[in-house]
Amino acid sequence: MAVVLTALILFGWDAGIKYFYPNANKPAPVVAASPAATEAPVTHTREGGLTSPADIALEARDIKVALASPGRVAIAAPGLAGSINPVGAVLDDLTTTRHTESIKKGSGPARVFSPLGTPAQHFAQFGWGANGIAVPNAATVWSVAEGAKLAPESPVTLAWTNPTGQAFAIQYAIDGDYMITVKQTVVNGSAAAVSLREIAQLNRTDKTASLDSWNVHSGPLGSFDEAVRFGPDYDEVTEAEGSVVANQGKADWLGFTDIYWMSALIPDKTPATSDFRSLGKGIHLANLFYQEASLAPGQRIERTTRLFAGAKESAVLDRYADGGITNFGLAIDWGWFRWFEKPIFMLLVKLFHLVGNFGVAIILLTLIVRGLMFPIAQRQFASMAAMRAIQPKMKALQERYKDDKEKLQQETMALYKNEKVNPLAGCLPIFLQIPIFFALYKV
Repeated sequence: MAVVLTALILFGWDAGIKYFYPNANKPAPVVAASPAATEAPVTHTREGGLTSPADIALEARDIKVALASPGRVAIAAPGLAGSINPVGAVLDDLTTTRHTESIKKGSGPARVFSPLGTPAQHFAQFGWGANGIAVPNAATVWSVAEGAKLAPESPVTLAWTNPTGQAFAIQYAIDGDYMITVKQTVVNGSAAAVSLREIAQLNRTDKTASLDSWNVHSGPLGSFDEAVRFGPDYDEVTEAEGSVVANQGKADWLGFTDIYWMSALIPDKTPATSDFRSLGKGIHLANLFYQEASLAPGQRIERTTRLFAGAKESAVLDRYADGGITNFGLAIDWGWFRWFEKPIFMLLVKLFHLVGNFGVAIILLTLIVRGLMFPIAQRQFASMAAMRAIQPKMKALQERYKDDKEKLQQETMALYKNEKVNPLAGCLPIFLQIPIFFALYKV
């Protein structure tokens, strides 16, 4: 009976999910865009950051066409590969060098960022908001001032100067994993003071997001005032007033997560506000707004923001957390029992490195956990056996005192005492094991 019910749950759940959510994990079909669509201009606004609703007008662009745009600056690092689009200085082409798209033989690298209008649209932009002066926008063509290729040993700087003499520059630097450091610089070359503020933004579609569940969150997340918040979800952002959810507290970092992948903005120590926004059509933004600053003639201002875009490898996230990014290791949704889960996870990884096979490692982990739980389980079995042994005496008491409930209770307690049996001893070990086995499931 247990085997039949287990099989019904295992196969029934999968069948039910596929029936009710047939497109849950399937990306939208790739359709080549028409020439008119690919040439449509991209508008620019400051009210919602760096992207306006017009930025989602380019639908179903073929990714090969989008990545064929001229002048792209190559990215070649141990953890990430791709390119930067000089039009808008957009980071919109990133793939991981360590992970494939699927387990199928010959599967290409897993894609993290995709250009505007492609089925898996997901990218990062860095810019400025200002009044009275021209600032670079999504249609600005930047020139390469430094570096031919972004790699750990060679940063890349893009530059642009407006007609009134303000010189803007964005420098990109990358490490060996999934972190890109973006330094925004402005030099006021005019004769008058100007006011402006830096903006960093993530833009993504929810149509290729992993399934959000009670067990693992998929959607907006962040750490604010040193507390990680897994939420809101995409629907809550869309249904919020003005389709904007303002984040309360100091932003340690914020972005979007899938089950295995994440993009996040990490501000410097300067005070900044943040929010999540929906532009409609399944497009969502994570915005980071630095405070407005006044720039006197000849003065220079510099702001640094880090961008994480890649796989949620626990060791990598913990290393960034140790480097000063608050709670970054908790971007993985460990849940309530992470104090049990972390040691189990570390043991599982260690076993995998020893045997080279995750199936064998899981079997060994199960044996180890069951071995550690054996004394507790043995007490449970002993208690259950003792309860079974006194069942004949219990039935005799029930028969003898069936009309005297109070006397039956007294004699039952006396029987437990004489036979040295605790009826709760069979239940307590179960409660002790529940957190451990739930932690094992989460791992």
